[in-house]
Amino acid sequence: MTGTQAVRNYINSINANTPIFVDEVKAKVASKGFVGNNAKLILSRLESDGLIARYERGIYYKPEKTIWGTSTLGSDVVLRHKYLQDGDGRIKGYVTGARLFNHIGLTTLVPRRTEIVTNEHLSKNKTVKYGAVIQRAKLPVNNENYLYQQIIDVIENKENIEVESELLGKRMKAFFNDNQLDFATLYKTGLERKMGQRNLKKMARCVLGN
Repeated sequence: MTGTQAVRNYINSINANTPIFVDEVKAKVASKGFVGNNAKLILSRLESDGLIARYERGIYYKPEKTIWGTSTLGSDVVLRHKYLQDGDGRIKGYVTGARLFNHIGLTTLVPRRTEIVTNEHLSKNKTVKYGAVIQRAKLPVNNENYLYQQIIDVIENKENIEVESELLGKRMKAFFNDNQLDFATLYKTGLERKMGQRNLKKMARCVLGN
């Protein structure tokens, strides 16, 4: 099997209208024993052959024919795959800020932009991509800790979103229980996030109800 065939096989395994990131293709090809740096050139050739389309630099997708014409890739799909969860199901980011508060039921405020914490953004400064505010994770995000980190974000409430204390406890306890979370893990994650004692105690009261 050639490097080109390895890339083709990987592309064939991906559904239409799903982002194909050059860096991910490089990693997949390299894992098969081929030179990953050739992936960019191979993808460019596949684009010329009409097998894939380019969304923007470093991102391709497989378009499909519909009754309305050839499909395009939505920015929300790119946002989700690039910053929240990769194609293998690995969580690498999560929604925070007012959108998270709204999801949990702590506010009726619907923000104009979604805020996302992700491993994919390394700068200390926030940036806006695909209509969302992207910021660096304080602690690497993964499948096991992202829900705990969302709870911590709510407790720290750096956006200063006004929430009644009684409602905060009710909603956070429900979120904690509905997701079958563990307090020991939550507390450990809080320490890893360098939460102060005041917020650690507040967090305990909210999720444990005491």
